[in-house]
Amino acid sequence: MEKAVRVKNRQTSTTLGLQNYRLVEAVDEDGERGEVPEALQIHEIAQQIYAVTGGWPRRVGSTLFADTADGIRWLPDHVSLFAWLHGIDKVKWKLGSDAFGGCFVTRQELHAHLVATARAYGMVSEYPMWPARAEVYTAWTAPHDYVPTGEYLDNLLSRFKPATDIDASLIRAFVLTLGWGGPPGSRPAFIVTGGDDAAQASGKTALVRHLCSLFGGAFEPRLGSRGFGDDLKKQLVSQQAQLCRACSIDNAEDVTADPALADVITSESIDGRPAYGEQTRRVNHITWAVTTNDCSMSADLASRSVVIRLAAPDRDADPEWDDQVRAFISEHRDRILADIIAGLQGTRHAIVEKRTRFAAWCGCVLALDQRVNEILPVIARGVERSDADADEIARFLDELNDRRRPEYQPESERLSRWGPWAPRVLASIWNAANGSNLSVGWVVRRLNLARKQKRLGDLKPASRQHGAGWVIGCGDAG
Repeated sequence: MEKAVRVKNRQTSTTLGLQNYRLVEAVDEDGERGEVPEALQIHEIAQQIYAVTGGWPRRVGSTLFADTADGIRWLPDHVSLFAWLHGIDKVKWKLGSDAFGGCFVTRQELHAHLVATARAYGMVSEYPMWPARAEVYTAWTAPHDYVPTGEYLDNLLSRFKPATDIDASLIRAFVLTLGWGGPPGSRPAFIVTGGDDAAQASGKTALVRHLCSLFGGAFEPRLGSRGFGDDLKKQLVSQQAQLCRACSIDNAEDVTADPALADVITSESIDGRPAYGEQTRRVNHITWAVTTNDCSMSADLASRSVVIRLAAPDRDADPEWDDQVRAFISEHRDRILADIIAGLQGTRHAIVEKRTRFAAWCGCVLALDQRVNEILPVIARGVERSDADADEIARFLDELNDRRRPEYQPESERLSRWGPWAPRVLASIWNAANGSNLSVGWVVRRLNLARKQKRLGDLKPASRQHGAGWVIGCGDAG
């Protein structure tokens, strides 16, 4: 039987390290004096850790992280948390109950407490962002021995071969966008393709890879057999993706018509549950880069994009070009980044042309170029040239008209002459005509957009009611 303990005082003895208890002086039932452990409250342990570590850990969503000498370190569970703590100081941890009826805080309980109370961020990055945002933690510090002049950024950009001077400006806008701290979901995707004389082998992949490497490289999401769907958001909140400022899709084909991609570009935040993780959220400061030989996109994606065209490089004239660019970035990364941040603070020029849907980006990034009013019309023309919806709509209308004919086989799928046709029927026809797998909602969205663009002829909803059938040549579409 344990001896009864009477506390004489609660003065903590001198101890070293991180621990879940304090030693207090006590007298047992035999009158013997000594020190016994008393359980600390969970908030006392947290304060002890913050004092020793300088305010760490912090969190993104439900995942803890710490900024260490080796970079950002994720602490997703109590094992990784205590592995990190053991590297900082001695850890003394007791289990069970103390002599006063209290329970010692477990490692799992401490981890859960820190997840609930640590300072929260919407995004973590090891690279700079300007203007700085309170919801984004950045671990980068500017080089103390360099006052930005722009020379290192200019040197890097001069190594690429844009199709035109406007494309050169758009390449600069791309790299500035990677460092821009604008509002979430307010930046366009950059579609990199070859010019008229360089559809292939124009250095598209190399341009994206090298420029994104300035900010730690791009995350490359996996594309499933049916497109991205909800799986895209799950990938984007994974630990690997959380540290990436950019996402890239190389040699894209069908993905440029995937509604999930168009939707995530303008989302202010991205919610998902990564594999073996908990539901979490990140603020959307992602810059998308897509390389393609066939610059053909849905209207949704085209309206969210800027097209950059490259000229064909002379690979025989400079066979070591790729290695030289990689070595230049590796040697001068911090100076290039300093040039980018300084560039984002430069003089902005008045905009008189019509802006893209990303008005803030136009005013903060594109307006840094004195030719901004020449660039905007070129962006608009690039969007028009890339809009693939016209072909999809034409195929859909052909399929629709075929199924209205009396001789259509099979007879069970023949449509009534004028409608109404339920949205689910139109979705089935759209997917059959275009070999796609769009949901009913996305097909209706496409059709409504095409109707506003006067591409559907007499096809229209029969009424304003949600889910109303569509008709040809009759009904009140409003």
